[in-house]
Amino acid sequence: MHESCKKSVTQEQQKSTCCSSRTGSSTPGSTKETEPLSKVLNNLNEAASFDRKCNDKISALLATQQELQDQIIHLEHREQEGAELLRQADNMWTSMEECYKKKLKESQDRQQELMKQRQKVAK
Repeated sequence: MHESCKKSVTQEQQKSTCCSSRTGSSTPGSTKETEPLSKVLNNLNEAASFDRKCNDKISALLATQQELQDQIIHLEHREQEGAELLRQADNMWTSMEECYKKKLKESQDRQQELMKQRQKVAK
């Protein structure tokens, strides 16, 4: 049972015990004795109802906590997948850039070679 629920039940029981000990009559059939007894029963019913409500709320909170933990795990997994995709894209970009630089260098070298050949032919 949740700690605040226990405190509430204990307080209710103390109140009912306190009220039942204040009865002035000790005759078994008097209304003063049955009145505190009905209050005690009512307080016990209220405490039991409160306990059920507490348990329901705790169950709902635990279910929500589990859902949130599942969502966190799912989002962390997606984050890892996204980071991996970014690494792959970065590697691909770097590779394409290196290929482009290599092709550009080859083209410039070829252009210089052709320019030299043209100058030889023009002389």
